[in-house]
Amino acid sequence: MIGILKAHLEEGQRRIMEKRLLCLARALLGKAGVLLVEEAHPDSESECLLQQLVRTHLPECTVLWLTCMYLTVSCDHRVLVLDAGHPVEFDSPSVLLQQGKLFRQLLRESQRGVLHNTDGG
Repeated sequence: MIGILKAHLEEGQRRIMEKRLLCLARALLGKAGVLLVEEAHPDSESECLLQQLVRTHLPECTVLWLTCMYLTVSCDHRVLVLDAGHPVEFDSPSVLLQQGKLFRQLLRESQRGVLHNTDGG
């Protein structure tokens, strides 16, 4: 699985991902109770693989994802939305999609960004 991740990364990004994988290995070996994962994955495929590793091998671990990608939070139990460092919304992703103003806005913007990038500009 690590080979798949590396294949999609440029050299600078590879070093960052290698550090993350080493930290994840440390969490797995130490049976971490809490894991903090900062976003900055170069692509959604790498992001999905990392999430799969965490969810499969650390099911009892409390995971805090620092992210702006909806894909990252769509399967999570609770989402805390921050605005200028202050909490403004907190609930499940499904509730926030229906009732959360900022969460819904951020999701729309991220989807537009993905569509914009796939259209070539």
